[in-house]
Order: sequence, then structure tokens, then C-alpha cells
Amino acid sequence: MLTNYKETVPIALFTYNRPEHADSSITALLENDLSENCNIFIYSDGPKNQKDINSTNKVRLLLKKYEKIRNIKIIYRDKNLGLANSIISGATEIINHYGKVIILEDDLEVSPHFIKYMKEALCRYKNYNKVLQISAFGFNIESEDNYDAYFLPFTTSWGWATWERSWKLFDYEMKYLEVIKKNPELKKRFNLNNSVDYYSMAIQAKLGNLDSWAIRWYLSSFKEDGLTLYPKKSLVKNIGFDGTGTHCGYRSKKPLSFDKTFQVVKFPEIVTESSNKDEIFKYLKNYDINNGFNLYHAIFQKIKKLL
Repeated sequence: MLTNYKETVPIALFTYNRPEHADSSITALLENDLSENCNIFIYSDGPKNQKDINSTNKVRLLLKKYEKIRNIKIIYRDKNLGLANSIISGATEIINHYGKVIILEDDLEVSPHFIKYMKEALCRYKNYNKVLQISAFGFNIESEDNYDAYFLPFTTSWGWATWERSWKLFDYEMKYLEVIKKNPELKKRFNLNNSVDYYSMAIQAKLGNLDSWAIRWYLSSFKEDGLTLYPKKSLVKNIGFDGTGTHCGYRSKKPLSFDKTFQVVKFPEIVTESSNKDEIFKYLKNYDINNGFNLYHAIFQKIKKLL
């Protein structure tokens, strides 16, 4: 049961077995000027097996030092829920209490202006039913207009926020896949004009071979023709591509970073897909797989014969 803190925008940060990553993520979050005005819930998932007991205990030892901070609450899971169920249950719990939530995972380091952007975007677009998600991740591609953010027709998992009205559309059973399966044009659009093989990911998630909340969330948004707001420059970087993560591989290149001085000041006034959409799709299709963004795409090319 969540404590009745003063009404504010809540932030949920999910940790598992990487103490160094978790410490970096929490430290960066607390460096935001508005962090003291947020309720921060840090979820610690239980160990999946004997091998992970030591590392999850190290995470929990680390989290002890944050327990005394007034606006931080640590939730220790007795059992292992797995990534998908941990985030789904935590997000649902907080949204049911507050009506909105900001979500982070323990391999994400945020900009000092992350919270400011998230809070303002949640306020600005709360009554726009077409807008289902706010993304902190950005592609660092210049926009053709004068705005500091734009809308795209797919969701993100690298730092995001949503409202109760949107989360109610979440379809864990992924029923809409049957509709996409029978419609080649719909499948092509779901795959962002065949830039990323999201359809194969969705199939594997439905079969139980992929522990992903994110593909379910994207499918739910796609069914509603939903839009996600993306900043022109990223307000988050992924520090997890070092071989330690469950769903991220290893790469030797420097992680996608952000400009710490960048702030989203001018928000788009009209809710519509960006003219940059095709450029973003092309970017995704050509993105270096070793950079991790299309890691799942590479995996599922090997198993498409099973579909």
C-alpha cells in the first residue's frame, strides 16, 4: 500500500541486480532541481535464482542509504516478478493512486532538466486523448520546425510517463495482434514502415519467450493510433549496454548521451505526427545494431522462420 504523500507527480524507478547502475541512476535523478518536490518510489525486485541473490542484496544494501530521504520510498519485492510484471504492477499501483506516473529503469541516467520537462508535458497534454505517452529519450535529430519536441506514432521504454486514461488501454493479452497478422499494410505500419521488426517481438512476447512490457505497451498505443511526445534532444542516456543487463547486450561504443544544457522550452501546440517521422524511421532502420537500439530486431531475424 502506498503512503499518502503530498499530492505531486510520482516517479517510479525499477532496480534489480546492478548496484552501480542503480546508484548512478538515482544520483542523476536527485540532481534535478525539482526532485525534492516529487514522490520517488524505488522498486527492488527479488532474486530470480541463487546466482542473483548476492547482486540483489548489494542493490538493497545500496538502497538503504536512500531510505531516510523524506520523499523516497523503497519497495522490496519478496519474490522475483521479472522485468515486465515488475514494471506493469508498479506502474499500475502508482497510477491508480496518483492518476499519472514517470517511469525509469536502473540503467537510465537522466538530464538535470528531466523532471521539469516531464512535469510540464504531463500537465500540457493531460486532456489530449491522442497523446498516450511522454518520452524523455530523443533521437538527437534536428526538427524542421521551431519546437523543442515533436510527436511520433510509437512508444519508448527509455524514460517515459503516462496518465491513468492512457494506461487503462494497456492490453496485456495483446489481442490486437490477430488483427495485424491478417493485414500486411497494418503490419508494415506497426513495424514503422519495416524499419524495426516489432511484429516478431510482439509474437515472441505473446508466446512467453520475451519478458517485455514495452512491446505490449506499444501495441496498445498502436491500436489507438496514439502518439508519444519526444524531445528534440535526449534527456536520458542508457548506461546498461555493458553486458550486465537482462535485455541489453554489450557494446564498446560510448553510450548515447545528452546535452546537459538542453531544455524543452517550446512545446508543440498542435498534436499531430512530426514531419520528421520518415527521417526517424530511416534512422532506426540504419542504426548500428551494436549500439543496442535494434538489438531485439537482430535477434528476431534469426527466429522468424518460427513465426
